[in-house]
Amino acid sequence: MAVRGNHTCADCAPGGMATAASGRAQRPLWASVTRGVVLSVQAAGAHRGLGVQHSKVLSLTLDEWTAVDYRDMLARGNDVVNAELEASLPAHGPGVRKPCMAVAVAGLERHQVPRGEGGEGGDGGGDGG
Repeated sequence: MAVRGNHTCADCAPGGMATAASGRAQRPLWASVTRGVVLSVQAAGAHRGLGVQHSKVLSLTLDEWTAVDYRDMLARGNDVVNAELEASLPAHGPGVRKPCMAVAVAGLERHQVPRGEGGEGGDGGGDGG
């Protein structure tokens, strides 16, 4: 993990679900090559739930990576991506902090478009109600 900030999950707050029994953050084993960040198992699951069009998730050890995947990951990294995404948040203070992964996953699940409903212009495949 030669990229600065990639020693922990980009999405997990300290003490969140990706924390081992020892109280230390677990080593990230997954990456979103779309975003250029490394992820815990829990965060990777949340990213996979968004769909590959939003976040292409690969294992750091098991999947085959392309040269473009490597290039994109080395060009970004957790620190860069989080700084960009968090720049529009109100000034950090007591009321602003990164949620634990359990809260983040619950939020994603509540706001996720159900599979099969497509996105733009799809007929939804639902019950028509």
